[in-house]
Amino acid sequence: MTYETLKVFDCQDMPDEVREDFFRSTKQGNVCLVTVYVDDESLDEAEQDNGSLVSVILWLRENGAIEDEKVVVKHWW
Repeated sequence: MTYETLKVFDCQDMPDEVREDFFRSTKQGNVCLVTVYVDDESLDEAEQDNGSLVSVILWLRENGAIEDEKVVVKHWW
């Protein structure tokens, strides 16, 4: 069995605009965990897609996520 240690971020700690982008880009139900890859490839894909996840990735980087890291964000309202 393999285990991973991941950083966990809470969407409620995000600024309102970033949290709205997070909700818009993930389209998940309430009270779940969302995996986000914090890397340049994910950032490029987000820019080409709808751009919503760009602000989320940038916020994660500003708040402790590092390049090429997989993190978990609590999705709830």
